[in-house]
Amino acid sequence: MILTLPISHLINAENYLLVPGVYALEFKKKQPILDYSGPLFFHSNRGVIDEDFIDYFDDLLPYLNDNGFKHFSFDLGPASPKVKTEDYYYVVDGPVLSADEIANLAGERIAYVKEHFQGTVAMENLNYFPTTAYSNICDPEFFSRVLNETDTYMILDIAHAMVSSQNMGIEPKDYFSRCPLDRVVEIHMSAHGVVDNQWRDLHERPNSETYKILEFIQKGLEKEPYLVIEFYENFSELIDVYREVGEWIARRNG
Repeated sequence: MILTLPISHLINAENYLLVPGVYALEFKKKQPILDYSGPLFFHSNRGVIDEDFIDYFDDLLPYLNDNGFKHFSFDLGPASPKVKTEDYYYVVDGPVLSADEIANLAGERIAYVKEHFQGTVAMENLNYFPTTAYSNICDPEFFSRVLNETDTYMILDIAHAMVSSQNMGIEPKDYFSRCPLDRVVEIHMSAHGVVDNQWRDLHERPNSETYKILEFIQKGLEKEPYLVIEFYENFSELIDVYREVGEWIARRNG
């Protein structure tokens, strides 16, 4: 697994090289590019079926091309073009798209991205919450269908998958086994847990359960994935987390 650093409020031009073992950087918004010789990734904050995705992508594309980004990713987006956010999840504020409508729209949008971006294109799994805004989109078989029909790679977010499995009543190992692990090129890693009686991605330091899951899914991977640790609390602990994960990888590699 290849350690990749997400560029967040913790990272600046003076400190990013202090994070140990990093081979690639992942940006989430347009900002000045750090002086770095390794691969640059961009992870979108828009879902591919969001109403404004194409306008967003067209605006972003010159930045991606001018700075040599090699990898562009996004999630699928909620199952309705009209949603609003309550607390930390979506609720529908308009019509809900059918599975076929979602798949067809995603196919059109992904084809457009691939026509204009010359690099790896990947889609991240979302976490499921019990509202119609999440209809179909977190089902592993449906997610596999979209990836297979569009020949797109996957970002496997471990915490998102754990939240989905818990909220959908699916045993976690069964949920992961139903995901298209052969398409995984990147993994997002952080702790999950319960807040206000609801499972959610905590974006906290990976714990023993997170490592057990990582070890389980590693057996089904066909490609060596980039590994992003989604931890944003403080920089000194971020360094410690990357060192810890790097040591875990080294032990697994023998």
